[in-house]
Amino acid sequence: MGHYDHAMKLLVDANPEAIVQFVLGQWRLTQEDAVQKHVKVIAQLSTEFQGTEADADGLLLIEAAGGEEYLIHIEFQSKKDPFMPDRLLDYCLRARRKHGPLPIVSCVIYLRDGQVQEPPEHWDWLNGHPYMLFEYVCIKLWEIPREEVLALKQPALLPLALLTKGEVNRIIVKDMFEELLANKRYDLLPAGQTIAAWILRGTNLEWLKKEYRKMLDIFKDSPAYEWMTEDAREEGLAQGLAQGREEGLHWAILSMIASRFPTVKRLAQNQLASVKYVAPLEKLVVNVSTAQTALEVNQYLLEALEESLELEGEVNT
Repeated sequence: MGHYDHAMKLLVDANPEAIVQFVLGQWRLTQEDAVQKHVKVIAQLSTEFQGTEADADGLLLIEAAGGEEYLIHIEFQSKKDPFMPDRLLDYCLRARRKHGPLPIVSCVIYLRDGQVQEPPEHWDWLNGHPYMLFEYVCIKLWEIPREEVLALKQPALLPLALLTKGEVNRIIVKDMFEELLANKRYDLLPAGQTIAAWILRGTNLEWLKKEYRKMLDIFKDSPAYEWMTEDAREEGLAQGLAQGREEGLHWAILSMIASRFPTVKRLAQNQLASVKYVAPLEKLVVNVSTAQTALEVNQYLLEALEESLELEGEVNT
């Protein structure tokens, strides 16, 4: 699973009601509409469908004011995909087969500015006459005023608000982190950091890394830290931790590099073998999670090796 996919799914898992409130609000339903009024999330349903690699970002069972039940299907998309409507339709069909023939509101949330397919999806006959129409909700975050999202007063939506219309600078990012901390949403700090890293550049990105390191100790024992190393655990982090903290961090770093920058995996493996001590390895976890290019990963590996050698020298003197 990609690093960004983890961030988006974390937003859904953290507060499904907040995501539902946001999606239905963007659907432009009136306040009197029973579908939007007093909605309740009954359950988060399985998004994995047997016999296929298809895995939706979110599938929620909803109860409307009148007691009617329906599904909300959510997909996050960071780049143009000409088959996005077909994917949404495929997920809807699979969801109905697995969870029953309930009404479904299918929604794609586009994260980055660009040309997207507008609903409805239609299949045309030879003469151009449509013989199949598929309605879905299309949300383009860059067109939504940030005030609309903030007005919902849902801390779980703060990371997502960074992608809405408006400037993003250090002040806005710092305010987001402080709000998450104030509301004890430590589980959303990695998602906020990941989204902020998409947007900030240059010295701002370096500042972000320093701010993130300051918060690392706050959520090291929370689900947020576990999320950062989820892929690593699946590949043997548990065994690594049993053998020692350093080896566990090695597993975490290599897993992230293999997932995000596979071209430098072999080089990273060789360099990491010489990096010792928890301090440089923990910094490397943060740096690799924020890296944008393979070149940055190489630089961070060298920095970690230098710090490790310095610590080795201090120990031996």
